[in-house]
Amino acid sequence: MKNNNPKSDPAPGGGGNGIAKRTPAEEEKMQERVIEYEKFYESQSILPYGLSDIRAAIEFFIDAGLTGEDLAEQVIEFCDDTGTKLADVDVCGIAYDYVLQMARNKIDKIIGYDLCNDFRGDTEIYVAANYCCTSYDYSDAAIKDLTKKLSKATNEQKDKLRDDRLVMFFLGQINIIYMLDKKRCHHEILRR
Repeated sequence: MKNNNPKSDPAPGGGGNGIAKRTPAEEEKMQERVIEYEKFYESQSILPYGLSDIRAAIEFFIDAGLTGEDLAEQVIEFCDDTGTKLADVDVCGIAYDYVLQMARNKIDKIIGYDLCNDFRGDTEIYVAANYCCTSYDYSDAAIKDLTKKLSKATNEQKDKLRDDRLVMFFLGQINIIYMLDKKRCHHEILRR
């Protein structure tokens, strides 16, 4: 029988009897996630989704510096704005799109480049919504164009970008590694 108690599940960190124990930092991160799951459920009674979809969306939001409550707000706002029934909504798609739009607005405000509208190629950066398999999709040309714009930013602009957790998270999601210790940025296609 599977043990559903997250505090007793084996995790990295070691243990003399073959059962790994969480480090204090790993335990704190696990507790943060549990709290965010609870906040999401308390914010709205949203249960038409599979647990893995909800977990993936909440973890994505947490990694971007947001909360489960923020996600619940976005889901309800999406339903209200589009007239979509809650049961028909892709919660992960909403999470990814929100992060894309926030990063897009912040990058545009800082360097004056709208990564969704200023690229003149065939494929911009967009959300390929597919529940817990949601991802960003983009062309190599779109990434090269954004990388070029980022590398031309002033040092002050680069500092603002580096200091923004959501922007840095998003850039990582689209495989742009923004160099923290250099005056340039580059990209690598890490997955495809």
